[in-house]
Amino acid sequence: MKAKAYGNKFKRRREGTNLKKYLKLIPVFLFSILILSFSIKKEWNYSIVKSFQKTGAELISYEVEGHAKFKTPLKNDEAAKKICENISIYNYSPISTDPSETVIECKKNNIKYTIKTKNIDNNGEIYASVAMSQENDLENINNIRKIISECFKTFNVKPSYSTLVCGKFDRCMNLKEMEYKSKEVFDGFSCHIVDEYCDPNMVSTCGYVHGIKEKLNYGNKYININAALRASKSYDCTYIWIGSPIISVEY
Repeated sequence: MKAKAYGNKFKRRREGTNLKKYLKLIPVFLFSILILSFSIKKEWNYSIVKSFQKTGAELISYEVEGHAKFKTPLKNDEAAKKICENISIYNYSPISTDPSETVIECKKNNIKYTIKTKNIDNNGEIYASVAMSQENDLENINNIRKIISECFKTFNVKPSYSTLVCGKFDRCMNLKEMEYKSKEVFDGFSCHIVDEYCDPNMVSTCGYVHGIKEKLNYGNKYININAALRASKSYDCTYIWIGSPIISVEY
């Protein structure tokens, strides 16, 4: 009986030791998930940059937009002012005349800011967007996302993002060349091609990359990366756009 009791006691002690060991591993596991999530987001923007650079196109401009809904006792113009203060912008003039919407445009450190706030209902819910665009320094794209994140911290909300890079080639490409350049873009991502469209002057391709939160429904599938090229005989060049989750301008 004593041997059996001792055995049970030893077993409980061993189980307790194992439990403590697993509990110690939980913070490490959670930290690993956090680092992985950050790495995926950073790698995503890095891939957009590298994929664009790989095509050899000349950069025209790029834009990153963050947007979110939140409840606040502030009016939409006050919310816009608070967003500006969060990123130390004080010199601006609202350009909207609609009382239910405030639009602010300003420039700082060669970056153009477009800030919009709009009342959604009478319960204090506001939709806000912050777009930052630049005509050079594509490598700065990750830093821009951090700045946009700061805009929304006061309202305790994390924004969703969209990204658009625009460039051009100094020749008018044929369809085969544009298809090849589109393939170069998607070779930079580990993604699944969802849809492709082309005509003699334009190529557009949509795909889906796992691990990225921003996505759109496309039939019964999802897309979160879009590349398009259009040849312009008038300007003797070919334009290229890379957008996530989709190209948000007419091309």
